[in-house]
Amino acid sequence: MSEKEIKANAAKPRKCPLYKLEFIQSYKSLIIWTIVCIVLMALYIGLWPALQLLSEAAGGAGIEDMGIAFPAYLLAQLGSGWVFIGVLYGSVLGCSLVNSNFRNGSLAMLYTQNFTRNRILSIKFLRGLENLVIFNIISAFAILAIVYIIGQSVYIGNFFIATLFATLASLISFILVFGIAALIPKKIKVLYVVIISLVLYLIVSFSALGAMNIDGFGWLAWFSPIGLFTDPVNYNVLLDGFLGINYIMLSVWAGLAVAAIVPGFLLFKKHDLV
Repeated sequence: MSEKEIKANAAKPRKCPLYKLEFIQSYKSLIIWTIVCIVLMALYIGLWPALQLLSEAAGGAGIEDMGIAFPAYLLAQLGSGWVFIGVLYGSVLGCSLVNSNFRNGSLAMLYTQNFTRNRILSIKFLRGLENLVIFNIISAFAILAIVYIIGQSVYIGNFFIATLFATLASLISFILVFGIAALIPKKIKVLYVVIISLVLYLIVSFSALGAMNIDGFGWLAWFSPIGLFTDPVNYNVLLDGFLGINYIMLSVWAGLAVAAIVPGFLLFKKHDLV
């Protein structure tokens, strides 16, 4: 391949050698995170028929007759399963992509092709975005299949909207952590990202108490994008579509992500590549 062809390919992200290298290094984790999400959601959603049988076996009314509708149950499981795994995956991915400077001889390849630091960061950023979109699309189809397997159904239009906002939640976490990692000269340990994400998840889990009319806990939902799916009483996207989203909370987290990624790109060029 001539030098001219190499430069031409480098200018196209998907044909760039670094883009292909990042895919090779990240596709295994994409598969693992997707499988974990699908298995977890299968367990969560699969509990619904068991809950119905237990309720009827105890001599009581069915669980739906007790006022617990399947859409509200499903939304709660989407928040604690799909969205949580997506946010955790996005956070870990954002950190690891910035930190991976650069295995398997990629550093020498970057020097020979005269990549700028911002070019490197842009390719990594695009790789992360695409991985998360793939993760959420596969998860959405798998969850929808599980719902129909257990004999339930959801309005497809609203489920598509839920998929959109679940994807946004994972993208926001990715962009936020990616930007912070790019801002900080030293590498951020992925373990720290996982611990912080788990702590925030536990905090947000308490916000579900506020959704169940237990006063004093609802405000905790603001500590993570997962909070978009922890209030099925006031915000149920599966029932209300676009009206079932807390846009103020979404705007706050999106604003934080933008506030991190913009200076991250501006300052990353001052960092060493290794």
